[in-house]
Amino acid sequence: MDRQKLHRQLPVKRFLIAVLIVSSIILAGIEIREMLSPVTMLNVNDSIARIKPLATRKEVCIAIFGDNKNFTGTFADILNRCQIDPEIEAVIHTGDLVQNNKPEEYRDVCEIIRKTCNKPFLPIVGNHDISKNSTKIFENVFGSSHYTFKLSGRLWICLNDVTGLPQSELQWLKTVLKKNDPELPVIIIMHIPPIDPRPGKKHCLDDRVVNNLKKYLKKAPIEHIFAGHIHAFFQDYWAGIRLTITGGGGGRLMSKGLQHGFYHYLKVYITPDRIRVIPVSIRDNNFLLKIIDNTTQIIRNEWPEILLLCNCLLSLVILVFLWRVNRLPGEEKGDDSAPNPVSYRFVRMKKRRADQ
Repeated sequence: MDRQKLHRQLPVKRFLIAVLIVSSIILAGIEIREMLSPVTMLNVNDSIARIKPLATRKEVCIAIFGDNKNFTGTFADILNRCQIDPEIEAVIHTGDLVQNNKPEEYRDVCEIIRKTCNKPFLPIVGNHDISKNSTKIFENVFGSSHYTFKLSGRLWICLNDVTGLPQSELQWLKTVLKKNDPELPVIIIMHIPPIDPRPGKKHCLDDRVVNNLKKYLKKAPIEHIFAGHIHAFFQDYWAGIRLTITGGGGGRLMSKGLQHGFYHYLKVYITPDRIRVIPVSIRDNNFLLKIIDNTTQIIRNEWPEILLLCNCLLSLVILVFLWRVNRLPGEEKGDDSAPNPVSYRFVRMKKRRADQ
């Protein structure tokens, strides 16, 4: 391609790069506006008000799961299943809704909740939902990091144990248990479990915190504890209390056993005399389908960022091309004597072979 032909094409290329730059600026503006816009609250008090009519029901089915982190495709899949299941009345999340406790992550999660599931959604805070031991962002979105409600003849206590159960949290727990009717069974939802049922593992509360917690729960009518943090499904006993661990919401699994290491959510059937827990596997633990689901969800949520990146890369390629065009031999306009770079290179190659 000679220099004159390249110069004839320059106006088109300059127009193209101008379009790319303008579109990149627009997309960057969309992203900045999204980052600066406030996250719409999904206050847990609203969900508690919605489940009040269920407080005296003889049988209720609740979905419980957690630890999806940045796997929003799996999160959306579970919420969709909960939405279309007529038995499930509400959804409880055991923590680690997001990966890095950033407002934009909560914005994506809240958008998924609003679009996918209109049933009461009750989350607790996980260790990935805080930064520098602060629950400020979580509380700005959901209203509180610890709360209580009554459902199906039980008192449900949602604890914040990710900062090691400080004295203020234990005092709150003591006050709640003291005001509770001693005949009313108690169910506790917490993120970090008091024990790790895996042999030789210690992904749980430290011994000091566990001992303090045991003192406060010793005389209370605790019927069941649900926890997350360990990315698997386990059922065990701690201090004579039934313990169920559910961490199969999408994060990397922490157990390879077929009975424990699978992505899931729980369907918890609560009747006056018993609690029945049924784990529901997600896509038969198919990792490839899980990756496809999450990739699709990321594209759906992050399309402005993806388009912005493509625009910037394409603009960079065109800028490099234009820079190389301007460095071609024959700097003066109308210089017809300028050698064709391809032909010039070919002549040099023939001369080098002849000299050899």
